[in-house]
Amino acid sequence: MQDDVIKIARQWKENLDIKPQWQEISHISKKHKAYWAQWDRLVVVDGILYRKWINTITNAHSLQHILPHTFRREVLKMLHDDPLAGHMGIKRTTARVRHRFDWVGYQTFVDKYCKRCIECQKRKGSSNATRASMKTYVVGETMDRVAIDI
Repeated sequence: MQDDVIKIARQWKENLDIKPQWQEISHISKKHKAYWAQWDRLVVVDGILYRKWINTITNAHSLQHILPHTFRREVLKMLHDDPLAGHMGIKRTTARVRHRFDWVGYQTFVDKYCKRCIECQKRKGSSNATRASMKTYVVGETMDRVAIDI
C-alpha cells in the first residue's frame, strides 16, 4: 500500500524523463518538495521507489526503500523492539533505519518512537543528576570573604 506522497513521487520518476519545473510543484506539500529536491537520487525498481545512498565513510552504495506511512511503525518494531534488536536507543535505531529505509521526517519519527518506548524508559535512569545542596557561609563583616571567577 502506497501513501499519496510516495505514489506521486514514484509516478514522476516513472513517467518523466526530466525533473519537473518548480512552477509545477511549488503549490504542493513540503513532503512532495523534499522528494522533488532529491530527484537525481530517486530510482524506481520493480514499481518500488528507492533512494540511492552512498556511505561517505566506506563509499558503499545502497538503495533505501522509501517506506510508506503504513509500514513505518511495523519496521520500527522490528528494528527497535525485537529481542534481537535490543532497544538500542535513538542514535543506533536511527542508523539502522537509515541503512535500509528513507522517508521524509524519519529522524523525528524514530526519536518520538524511542522516547515513547516503555521498555527503554524503564531501563533508562533518571536524567536528573543529584547535586549537593548549596551552603551558606557566615561572615562577620562586609568583605570578610570575597569570591572571584577566573
